[in-house]
Amino acid sequence: GNPFIARELVQVLARHGAVVLRDAAWQLLVERVPTALSAGDLDGTVRCLLATLPEDTQRVLAMAVVVGNEFWAGTLRDLGAPNVDAGLEQLVQAGLIVRRAASRYRGDREYRLTSALRRRVAYDLLPPDERRALHARVANWIARQGRTDLEDGQRLAWHLHKGGQPEQAAILLARQIGRAHV
Repeated sequence: GNPFIARELVQVLARHGAVVLRDAAWQLLVERVPTALSAGDLDGTVRCLLATLPEDTQRVLAMAVVVGNEFWAGTLRDLGAPNVDAGLEQLVQAGLIVRRAASRYRGDREYRLTSALRRRVAYDLLPPDERRALHARVANWIARQGRTDLEDGQRLAWHLHKGGQPEQAAILLARQIGRAHV
């Protein structure tokens, strides 16, 4: 089988109290297995795992996945995520994110998601209109940081495009291409 899905299944079962250690042996308590859990459904397994998180932590994660694989505590605060520090700590403890040693933005803490699959599943849980609005707000946050390098320009253009401003994204990318050829 797939080691990733096996790990996700074990985490879901443990968080639901469906696996317990009794007399030095692990036992499965079938009555505690989530009904939404389906063998072979990796996305469903990840959804079940995310559903075990406290509501505020789920919201922090939802906003983080919109920002990208790398994200910053300051962005989440700017987006209005609830209880950012506590949520980030719970996500670190759950193994869903890691804190980076250095940050792209001075004075802010940078984090990285540990799984592209979890990111996609969490992203897909958000309604498209909410994703679009969050992308637009992330674009505003990036623009306010004042960086003009290629990486931030591409990140800003991507969020502008996803935030419903494809023309602005195209203009920004054209300017960056022009600067690169000078």
